[in-house]
Amino acid sequence: MRIAVTGANPQIELVQPLSGPSIYHDWIRTHGYGLHHVGYFVPDIHRAVEHVVRVNSGRVIQEGYGTGADGRGGFAYFTLPDRHEVVYELIERPSVRRSPPRSHRPLEVPR
Repeated sequence: MRIAVTGANPQIELVQPLSGPSIYHDWIRTHGYGLHHVGYFVPDIHRAVEHVVRVNSGRVIQEGYGTGADGRGGFAYFTLPDRHEVVYELIERPSVRRSPPRSHRPLEVPR
């Protein structure tokens, strides 16, 4: 996939799925293009996922843990029964971030 991220509050992600299968391809096939997910920061990803699954009958559709350089952090995408209009994401920010494999300078706009 290709992704562009901007902002912090709110953060906007533009995701372009390039090859599948993926949860993004599944969403486009069922719902078309548009809003895919809404994310929420949580202090403990494992406890938050357990709560959503147990209390809200959420179904995890994609997850990743140990995203930080110290093995902490993670994310989980899930759906909720009777709320099919959007996918939800829980995010635990890692306390120590990994260096990105590549990054880009902000686009310089001529004045």
